[in-house]
Amino acid sequence: MRRLIERRRVAPAGWGGFTLFLVLLWVLRGLARSGAVAILPAAILLILLALAASMMIVWMAMRTRMTFPRLLAYVGLQAYTILIYALIYRSVGVIDAAGRALQDTASGLYFSLITWTTLGYGDLRPPEGLRLLAGSQAILGYISMGILVALILQWMQAPRHEEQTSQL
Repeated sequence: MRRLIERRRVAPAGWGGFTLFLVLLWVLRGLARSGAVAILPAAILLILLALAASMMIVWMAMRTRMTFPRLLAYVGLQAYTILIYALIYRSVGVIDAAGRALQDTASGLYFSLITWTTLGYGDLRPPEGLRLLAGSQAILGYISMGILVALILQWMQAPRHEEQTSQL
């Protein structure tokens, strides 16, 4: 009974915070796109907010149990983070093998996906000013995929755990 009460207390607070982070992400993205805010500081703030929201989902999964909507929310936040990095790469440009700066959406998204998965084909590279940012995306992607695997395993094992505890 105590565990049920704790669940009811944690879940609404967690979802309220998660909703607040999503609203802040949406507002800051709009400000960055309108030109009211410089793109790089706004994008870094968006990335930090997405990380905070991701960690909130992980915290909720640790406190209660992992549900499919939470899993989808985590995946959605990771996709949103990839898109924020792609926006940075598109605005600044990525350098191809011939040394030209490509500033199209497809190249920015491609480079962001390749960097996040730490695959790194080598056909595109960041300009010198964005090397640390690209490195941060690679580290973030590496950690995020590990957390994603853990969350999927927790989600898959949750029904079995509930069956075992109900039989006792």
